[in-house]
Amino acid sequence: MSDPINLQLLYKNWVHSHEEDSDSEMVFRPSTYKFPPARGRNSMDLKQDGSLILGGSAADDRKTLTKSKWSIDKNTLILNHTSANAQMMKIKSLDGDKLIIEK
Repeated sequence: MSDPINLQLLYKNWVHSHEEDSDSEMVFRPSTYKFPPARGRNSMDLKQDGSLILGGSAADDRKTLTKSKWSIDKNTLILNHTSANAQMMKIKSLDGDKLIIEK
């Protein structure tokens, strides 16, 4: 993605739509999207103030929530940027209904 990221589109709870993934892309949809049934889905709630809530599933399928921080550098999302375990996610495309990350 060579165009600048519209940050207003990022400020929402994005949920992994693994059914739409390809070998080279991960697809995220807003939490309001009508997902098919799944055992668990990862999510990232990107707040405008730079805070982040990561959602996942524990071994017993209970939902887990972890607070963190996020930032962006050009077209790369940086999750948990205050830690040595920062995750870099290069944005391939973004619109109001779909976020595509390069694997």
